[in-house]
Amino acid sequence: MKNIIIFIFFLSVSGSVFAKSRCRDNTLCSVSLIHLTANSALYHQKVVIVRGFFHFYDGKHFLYLDSEKAEHGLIEYGVLLDMTSYEGTIDESQNNTYQLIEGVFDMNKWWEGVPPIGTVKVERLN
Repeated sequence: MKNIIIFIFFLSVSGSVFAKSRCRDNTLCSVSLIHLTANSALYHQKVVIVRGFFHFYDGKHFLYLDSEKAEHGLIEYGVLLDMTSYEGTIDESQNNTYQLIEGVFDMNKWWEGVPPIGTVKVERLN
């Protein structure tokens, strides 16, 4: 029993150390969409860089884990993208492609009452 408790403690400590190591200067965080989903509180109000499947329709922009999740609209496997601060242009050729997104992550901003893992206010799209 003691070994189990020590093992669980080790996992919790090493998990938080691993998560914190993804941020430089505690502000800019390069993170996978899976890690962002699992640890959204760690990245709240931080600038994140994340890659995913970019999909938009009806003026809404999303970053999904993959094309299958986008095809079925499974927002629980993605984030909503707030494009109001993005100064670049977005054209149809970028829809349904893998993109690198940089922006401030907000774990409390939802879309139409549906709780995705949060919203990224996009500053850069590649």
